[in-house]
Amino acid sequence: MKKIRFKILILGLVAGVSLQSCKKQLDLPSLNSLDASLALTKKAGIESALNSVYSILKREAFYGRDLFL
Repeated sequence: MKKIRFKILILGLVAGVSLQSCKKQLDLPSLNSLDASLALTKKAGIESALNSVYSILKREAFYGRDLFL
């Protein structure tokens, strides 16, 4: 009987610890993206966006081969 209670207690502790949320870690801002209101307001931002699009399209798979619209 004590083994069953011990197993249930351990299972409950493991479930309680593993199901806790870590809200502080989940609400971090992204370091790889800009705010949408700031991205295309200056000339440098627009040029950067166009360069990133062109860099994707210059790959061999997209250059006249497998680009379907």
